Amino acid sequence: MNAVTVLGKYFFAIPLIIFGVLYLLSGNVEISMVPPSNIVWLYIKGLVMLLAGVAVLIEKKDAVATFLLGLVLFASAMLQLPEAMATFGPDIVASSLLMELALSGAAFVYARSAAKDRTTRLT
Repeated sequence: MNAVTVLGKYFFAIPLIIFGVLYLLSGNVEISMVPPSNIVWLYIKGLVMLLAGVAVLIEKKDAVATFLLGLVLFASAMLQLPEAMATFGPDIVASSLLMELALSGAAFVYARSAAKDRTTRLT
């Protein structure tokens, strides 16, 4: 079971780092595809994803980083909600909203139960 947990940590952290770098490097491309269409928000989101992924890998401040990641992803999903409600279906907005809600929940679960560095209390 421990091997599955370790593998899950890498499956969670490495895509976060990749998405964070992609958001930071290609924000101008992403801005046309992903609501909300605010370049500053995408850079903040990319930076938080990158830092949370690194924090999970090095197991330093991972509870705080993943809690912040959960908040940012939840806020991003809520900003997409009006457009997703108007066009709910198999489109990029609805799937992006649902994916961000799922990742937000995963980040909150990680922060509460799997994080190693609990030097800062979350509750």
